[in-house]
Amino acid sequence: MKRFLVIGMALILGLFCMGCGESEETLLNVSDKFYTLQESFDNGWLKQKDLKSIAYYYNDGDIGEEFEPNPKKPLSKEIEMGIKQTYLNNWLKEKVPEATEENVKILCYYGTYGNCIVAKVSDDLLRYDYVFEEEKIIGGVRFLNYCEAYTKVLTVQ
Repeated sequence: MKRFLVIGMALILGLFCMGCGESEETLLNVSDKFYTLQESFDNGWLKQKDLKSIAYYYNDGDIGEEFEPNPKKPLSKEIEMGIKQTYLNNWLKEKVPEATEENVKILCYYGTYGNCIVAKVSDDLLRYDYVFEEEKIIGGVRFLNYCEAYTKVLTVQ
Protein backbone atom coordinates (compact mmCIF):
# COMPACT_ATOMS: atom_id res chain seq x y z
CA MET A 1 0.00 0.00 0.00
CA LYS A 2 2.82 2.36 0.90
CA ARG A 3 4.50 1.63 -2.44
CA PHE A 4 1.35 2.57 -4.34
CA LEU A 5 1.09 5.81 -2.39
CA VAL A 6 4.70 6.71 -3.24
CA ILE A 7 4.19 5.85 -6.93
CA GLY A 8 0.93 7.83 -6.99
CA MET A 9 2.63 10.88 -5.43
CA ALA A 10 5.47 10.61 -7.96
CA LEU A 11 2.97 10.54 -10.83
CA ILE A 12 1.08 13.54 -9.48
CA LEU A 13 4.34 15.47 -9.01
CA GLY A 14 5.36 14.52 -12.55
CA LEU A 15 2.07 15.87 -13.91
CA PHE A 16 2.56 19.17 -12.09
CA CYS A 17 6.07 19.51 -13.51
CA MET A 18 5.07 18.80 -17.11
CA GLY A 19 5.47 21.96 -19.14
CA CYS A 20 7.95 23.41 -16.66
CA GLY A 21 10.78 23.01 -19.17
CA GLU A 22 12.24 25.86 -21.16
CA SER A 23 9.95 26.97 -23.98
CA GLU A 24 10.91 28.58 -27.28
CA GLU A 25 10.01 31.99 -25.87
CA THR A 26 12.00 31.55 -22.67
CA LEU A 27 15.47 32.15 -24.05
CA LEU A 28 17.28 33.31 -20.95
CA ASN A 29 20.87 33.14 -22.22
CA VAL A 30 21.00 36.46 -24.07
CA SER A 31 24.20 37.93 -25.48
CA ASP A 32 25.83 40.82 -23.70
CA LYS A 33 26.01 42.95 -26.86
CA PHE A 34 23.65 44.41 -29.43
CA TYR A 35 24.29 44.09 -33.15
CA THR A 36 23.02 46.04 -36.14
CA LEU A 37 20.80 44.51 -38.79
CA GLN A 38 23.70 44.73 -41.24
CA GLU A 39 26.08 42.90 -38.87
CA SER A 40 23.44 40.25 -38.20
CA PHE A 41 22.85 39.71 -41.91
CA ASP A 42 26.58 39.69 -42.73
CA ASN A 43 27.19 37.09 -39.99
CA GLY A 44 24.42 34.88 -41.36
CA TRP A 45 22.24 35.19 -38.27
CA LEU A 46 19.44 36.87 -40.25
CA LYS A 47 18.39 35.72 -43.73
CA GLN A 48 16.85 37.88 -46.46
CA LYS A 49 13.39 36.47 -45.64
CA ASP A 50 13.91 37.57 -42.01
CA LEU A 51 14.93 41.05 -43.18
CA LYS A 52 11.76 41.25 -45.29
CA SER A 53 9.61 40.46 -42.25
CA ILE A 54 11.51 43.01 -40.15
CA ALA A 55 11.17 45.61 -42.93
CA TYR A 56 7.45 44.85 -43.21
CA TYR A 57 6.95 45.77 -39.54
CA TYR A 58 9.53 48.59 -39.62
CA ASN A 59 7.98 50.19 -42.74
CA ASP A 60 4.36 49.72 -41.59
CA GLY A 61 3.70 47.11 -44.26
CA ASP A 62 5.49 48.86 -47.15
CA ILE A 63 8.33 46.78 -48.55
CA GLY A 64 7.57 47.46 -52.23
CA GLU A 65 6.12 44.01 -52.97
CA GLU A 66 3.42 41.62 -51.82
CA PHE A 67 4.74 39.83 -48.78
CA GLU A 68 3.35 37.80 -45.90
CA PRO A 69 5.58 38.46 -42.86
CA ASN A 70 6.37 36.02 -40.08
CA PRO A 71 3.84 36.58 -37.30
CA LYS A 72 5.29 38.22 -34.20
CA LYS A 73 4.90 36.41 -30.90
CA PRO A 74 4.76 38.58 -27.78
CA LEU A 75 8.01 39.08 -25.90
CA SER A 76 8.31 37.07 -22.72
CA LYS A 77 9.11 39.00 -19.54
CA GLU A 78 12.48 37.21 -19.38
CA ILE A 79 13.47 38.33 -22.88
CA GLU A 80 12.21 41.87 -22.22
CA MET A 81 14.37 42.01 -19.09
CA GLY A 82 17.34 40.59 -21.03
CA ILE A 83 17.03 43.35 -23.65
CA LYS A 84 16.75 46.05 -20.99
CA GLN A 85 19.65 44.63 -18.96
CA THR A 86 21.90 44.46 -22.03
CA TYR A 87 21.10 48.06 -22.97
CA LEU A 88 21.58 49.20 -19.40
CA ASN A 89 24.91 47.44 -18.87
CA ASN A 90 26.43 48.15 -22.27
CA TRP A 91 25.35 51.70 -22.86
CA LEU A 92 23.28 53.55 -20.30
CA LYS A 93 25.16 52.80 -17.04
CA GLU A 94 28.32 54.13 -18.66
CA LYS A 95 26.65 57.52 -19.20
CA VAL A 96 24.26 57.59 -16.22
CA PRO A 97 25.49 55.32 -13.38
CA GLU A 98 22.22 55.58 -11.42
CA ALA A 99 20.11 54.38 -14.38
CA THR A 100 17.82 51.39 -13.89
CA GLU A 101 15.89 49.02 -16.15
CA GLU A 102 12.88 51.29 -15.67
CA ASN A 103 14.68 53.92 -17.77
CA VAL A 104 15.12 51.58 -20.74
CA LYS A 105 12.27 51.61 -23.27
CA ILE A 106 11.51 48.98 -25.88
CA LEU A 107 9.81 51.25 -28.40
CA CYS A 108 8.96 48.56 -30.91
CA TYR A 109 9.47 44.82 -31.18
CA TYR A 110 10.00 43.53 -34.74
CA GLY A 111 10.07 39.82 -33.95
CA THR A 112 12.32 36.89 -33.15
CA TYR A 113 14.11 35.21 -36.05
CA GLY A 114 16.06 32.10 -35.18
CA ASN A 115 18.32 33.24 -32.33
CA CYS A 116 17.89 36.95 -33.04
CA ILE A 117 15.50 39.29 -31.28
CA VAL A 118 14.99 42.56 -33.17
CA ALA A 119 13.67 45.65 -31.41
CA LYS A 120 13.85 49.43 -31.30
CA VAL A 121 15.40 50.32 -27.93
CA SER A 122 16.14 53.66 -26.26
CA ASP A 123 15.97 55.31 -22.85
CA ASP A 124 14.27 58.24 -21.14
CA LEU A 125 17.38 59.76 -19.53
CA LEU A 126 19.53 61.05 -22.38
CA ARG A 127 18.73 63.15 -25.41
CA TYR A 128 19.99 61.75 -28.68
CA ASP A 129 20.43 63.34 -32.07
CA TYR A 130 19.43 60.29 -34.09
CA VAL A 131 20.45 60.13 -37.73
CA PHE A 132 17.76 58.76 -40.01
CA GLU A 133 18.43 57.56 -43.53
CA GLU A 134 15.53 58.11 -45.91
CA GLU A 135 16.19 54.70 -47.40
CA LYS A 136 18.62 51.98 -46.31
CA ILE A 137 19.19 48.75 -48.21
CA ILE A 138 20.31 45.76 -46.14
CA GLY A 139 20.64 42.39 -47.83
CA GLY A 140 18.63 43.67 -50.79
CA VAL A 141 15.74 44.75 -48.53
CA ARG A 142 14.58 48.36 -48.29
CA PHE A 143 14.09 50.07 -44.93
CA LEU A 144 12.44 53.52 -44.88
CA ASN A 145 13.48 56.26 -42.45
CA TYR A 146 16.04 53.87 -41.02
CA CYS A 147 17.86 54.65 -37.79
CA GLU A 148 20.69 52.24 -37.06
CA ALA A 149 21.33 53.75 -33.62
CA TYR A 150 18.17 52.40 -32.06
CA THR A 151 17.36 49.37 -34.16
CA LYS A 152 19.00 46.59 -32.12
CA VAL A 153 19.56 42.89 -32.64
CA LEU A 154 20.18 40.74 -29.57
CA THR A 155 21.25 37.14 -29.99
CA VAL A 156 20.23 34.31 -27.70
CA GLN A 157 21.66 30.82 -27.18
